[in-house]
Amino acid sequence: MEYIGVSIMVFCSVLNSVGQTLFKTCVPQSGGVLGYSVWRNGKFLTGIAIYAIGTLLSIYAYRFADLMILYPLTNLALIWNLILAHKVLGEKIGPRRLVATCLILLGCFVLLN
Repeated sequence: MEYIGVSIMVFCSVLNSVGQTLFKTCVPQSGGVLGYSVWRNGKFLTGIAIYAIGTLLSIYAYRFADLMILYPLTNLALIWNLILAHKVLGEKIGPRRLVATCLILLGCFVLLN
């Protein structure tokens, strides 16, 4: 049953990263003020919905495995964020970010073995 919780939590980390990426696309890059227009933005509302679904599913995943196994897997969102930031937002991946992300991934593998 633990693998069900782990699978759900990995999926939730992807959902949360997609939601965060959608949030980022709605933020004015010119340093403008966040205002009411953000709340009317379809990407922002979709991001909230996706992020909320990911959070609710992660709560559900806790019935299948221990907290000490599942909660660290939420850090997988950092890996998906790195990928999405590069592919969708065009952000640069420096060596420090790449090494740090690989260490997170390594930590998740160690945790599951």
